[in-house]
Amino acid sequence: MQTTRILALDAALTLCALATGSLVFKVYTHLSEVRQIDANLSDRHLHKLSLDYERLHFTYSQNSNGQLRDEIQSDVNKTITKVQSHTVIHDKILQAQVTLLLDEIPQTLTRLPSGETRFETNDGLSDTLLRQTEKLRNLSDKMSNYLADLRMARQLDLTNTLNQLIISTACALVALIIGAVMFLRNHLQSEQRAQDGQRAALQSETILSTTLDAVVVADERGLIRKYNASAERIFGYSADEALGQDISDLIIPEQ
Repeated sequence: MQTTRILALDAALTLCALATGSLVFKVYTHLSEVRQIDANLSDRHLHKLSLDYERLHFTYSQNSNGQLRDEIQSDVNKTITKVQSHTVIHDKILQAQVTLLLDEIPQTLTRLPSGETRFETNDGLSDTLLRQTEKLRNLSDKMSNYLADLRMARQLDLTNTLNQLIISTACALVALIIGAVMFLRNHLQSEQRAQDGQRAALQSETILSTTLDAVVVADERGLIRKYNASAERIFGYSADEALGQDISDLIIPEQ
């Protein structure tokens, strides 16, 4: 019964350890995902790109300084590179929309006049810049909402996993406490049995040494194991001579 309890407790501790290890790995995975989401700056870069593109549209439609327009266009190209370096993996539709628009923008930029202070405004190009600006704003908002929802979902997964880890750890602690109590109880019982054995042996020795009757104790083979002083006096053999001898040869008289 005791062995069965120990085996059951050992199995429970093993399961708790495996579950805890698995949950710790899941917590690490969720934390890594949250950090990756925080490091994804696609929404911020898209927002900056929409602002730069709005400035670019304004300078073009107002036939402003060509040098300023070239500087803004350079900023747009740099921001496009930053957006492309933060790829959205989970939402394929949103990623396709961003990729498609980023592919359109360089084609539009090549149609802009460069370094000219005065030029004839193309209404079609101005409308294209305005339309792409609106698309950038829309995609920036979508990206912000997407990343916020994704982060909330990962944080919820992390919270649930942490709760499971707490429960698993608590179960492991309970199992350890039960094991410690069982070990302590078994240890105390063993000590108690040892003390009882010593006490019984001491009482036996006291009785053997003080009784006036001859006491001879033999094992299952008939060999003498106990032989007191009264037996020495009555049978005439010393304890050294009697111990280990066959009781039938030494004491029991021949018929």
